Amino acid sequence: MRSVLVVAFWAWVAVALVVLARRLLARFGGGREQAPPAAEAPPDPPATPASTPTETLAAALSGIALPCDLAPLTSVAGEGPTDRYAVLASSGHPAEAVGRGLASELSRLGYRLEPIGDDKVVAERGATRLSVVIHPDPDDVLVGGRPAFPTAPDGAVVVELRLT
Repeated sequence: MRSVLVVAFWAWVAVALVVLARRLLARFGGGREQAPPAAEAPPDPPATPASTPTETLAAALSGIALPCDLAPLTSVAGEGPTDRYAVLASSGHPAEAVGRGLASELSRLGYRLEPIGDDKVVAERGATRLSVVIHPDPDDVLVGGRPAFPTAPDGAVVVELRLT
């Protein structure tokens, strides 16, 4: 069951990235001249009873539009992606922009955000609780003396998302 959920999560991430790419191409024309697209309202997040925690990260983030070209990292030292943990990376955007964009999206999904230091936020919606850690310098993060995010592009910002 767990592998099915992991596959479903990554399929959801892939679809979200394709939608984002199509919207960017539509917005900037992809080298073609065309009329501007009509504004679309993002879908509302599904209702989750306040007393029932969400069981997967994919369900907890349902409806999110990943900001700043965030994309999943699949090769992570220590713990790899699961149905409750994911690592995303963004290149070409400062950590502050990534953090603001992600905070905006989580707020739009109905999460209440509580900053814990400069690089960590706890997001709560009902009984669902997410931990978000932003690494502005992912090369400095080590696990067992080795880089924690070996496949992160140079200069990338890495975001860890965990359903707690």
